[in-house]
Formats: sequence, structure tokens, C-alpha cells
Amino acid sequence: AGSSRNGASGGCPFVPSPAQDSPLDGAWNNLWTTAADATFDEKTERGAARVSNVVEARRGKITNIIAFESPASKVETLKVRLSARPVGGARLELAFRYVKVTFRKRLLGLFKSIFIPVPAAFITRVLFLFRPAKKPPVPFFDLLYLDADLRVQRTGEGNVFVQRRG
Repeated sequence: AGSSRNGASGGCPFVPSPAQDSPLDGAWNNLWTTAADATFDEKTERGAARVSNVVEARRGKITNIIAFESPASKVETLKVRLSARPVGGARLELAFRYVKVTFRKRLLGLFKSIFIPVPAAFITRVLFLFRPAKKPPVPFFDLLYLDADLRVQRTGEGNVFVQRRG
């Protein structure tokens, strides 16, 4: 089920045509998810946070943003930078690049933000060197529904995200 703009109707909507932008472009706010690690509320140790992402289809770039709401949190935002590549009708393969951690106060009086490379791809390759018959898993999401205001996707782990343009 979905609109005429979902990936199942032919071509991946992540790839814009020369005449128009991708319908995925822009900012998206998380409304609901089954992913426990993407859920933040005031009752958890991590505290409440707003979860969103920004898609730049022409650049093959997605930035996931976690903005912590409590002034007591030492971290103001986490921005996870990913590269995305269409692979079929409505699937995007993802590569995690780095995490930018922005603190409320300067770390050691010097740094407001730090960048942490995500070595997951390298570590996965090393682990799978000893299991040559198997290929390492590639992170991805399948676009289940997309219209002008709503997006629904399922990750390779089976988690569902419902997002509103914002």
C-alpha cells in the first residue's frame, strides 16, 4: 500500500529526476517507531529527545538528529551522518560515516563538538574475513509509503519508522 510516489510504483524516489527534486528531500520528524534505541522520553536514563533526519537525495546524504531536551544532559545533539544508495525499487543501502556530538558546554574547556568515525563497516569486514562463505550484512531501509507529508520505512532489522515532514 502506498501512494503513487512510493518506491513500489517504479524507480526509487530517492533518486531525483533532472526536472524535479526527490520527494524524500527535506527534514522529517519521527512520529513513532518500533526501534527501542530510537525512543527517548523523560522516564529513560537518556532523557527526552526529539528525533528527526534530513535527506539530501542529490548528495546521497542522510543526517539523523537526536536533540536532547533536558538542560541537565551534557550532550545537546547527536548527528549521525550516513550515505545512502538506491538498490532497487524502494530500498536504500546505508553506510554510517560519523557521529557529531555537540555538548552543552565545551568539553575540557576546548571543544563544543567532536566527530567520531563509525568503524562498523571496517569491524564487520574484519569479522567476516574468518567466515568467507558469508557476506557481511549491509544496513538498509525499505520505503513502505511516501506522500507529501508522511513517510513509513522498515529497516533491515525489521524496525518500522513513521515520520512526518517538518
